[in-house]
Amino acid sequence: MKRIKNIFRRLFLILLLFFLVDGARGLLYGEAIDKASWPSEISIGFIPSLGPKETLKKYQPLIEHLEKSLGVKVEPVMANDYVMLGMGLTKNIIDFAYLSPKTYIDMKLITDCEVIAIELDKDGKRGTYSVLFTSKETGIKDLTQARGKVLAFTSPDSATGYLVPSNYFLKTLKQSPEQFASKVVFAGSHLAVVEGVAKGKYAVGATNDKDLSRSAEILGIKPEQFQILWKSDLIPGAPFVARKGLPESLKKAFYQALLSLSQNKSALNTLGIGGYGPAKDSDFDILRDLSKSSSRPP
Repeated sequence: MKRIKNIFRRLFLILLLFFLVDGARGLLYGEAIDKASWPSEISIGFIPSLGPKETLKKYQPLIEHLEKSLGVKVEPVMANDYVMLGMGLTKNIIDFAYLSPKTYIDMKLITDCEVIAIELDKDGKRGTYSVLFTSKETGIKDLTQARGKVLAFTSPDSATGYLVPSNYFLKTLKQSPEQFASKVVFAGSHLAVVEGVAKGKYAVGATNDKDLSRSAEILGIKPEQFQILWKSDLIPGAPFVARKGLPESLKKAFYQALLSLSQNKSALNTLGIGGYGPAKDSDFDILRDLSKSSSRPP
């Protein structure tokens, strides 16, 4: 009888251990979460800064990872502009969105979206560096030599491609970009700025260190052909946000899925990042302060 009791006791402990481990695994990967309130398909909005085809190609490994982790279909939505992206979040057409840091602080006011996670660079830093750069073929060695030439930004909604460098002109050089350059243009994307500088269309371009490398790779250009004329302090990385009204369990599972991407080295290599980390709204206050002190183009 005592032997039988010991056997049952061992079986009980084994079963208890199994359920504890399986439950912990479920909490970690979202398997034990009640998905009854989840949509059968979730949509993620992107601004195709590298062009629709290249942007989709870049984020395909992430989409596949999210589908596997969440157990639902993930539909990427390529928004034509930030207005379309904002409308999608407001009208519940887009559930999650990958935004530029500057766009996030604007979208927060319009849509009250919630920041979920922040992009990390390959060294684990929580951001990127805005840069002003030129082609070495121009012979320009420093920014003073670029005075009176054509300057290209990405768009007024870009932190690293406009807000941060324009603030540098105003606060450090004590003049607006329009006063510094013979002509200021908005190329429309980081890729367009890099391509324009490479082809001699623009003497100086504004982007960030990560998009400079990514764009050079897409264009088949060696990054060494560019000269960095100015580099900012670290700027918060691009965030993933969630629209209002999504189930808390889905947002938590989405966050955990982003964190677990760190185990997928192939996906990280394609994305050109080091993974994702936790984020909060106050992380972007530095950009709010810059936005208040910088003038927008007429």
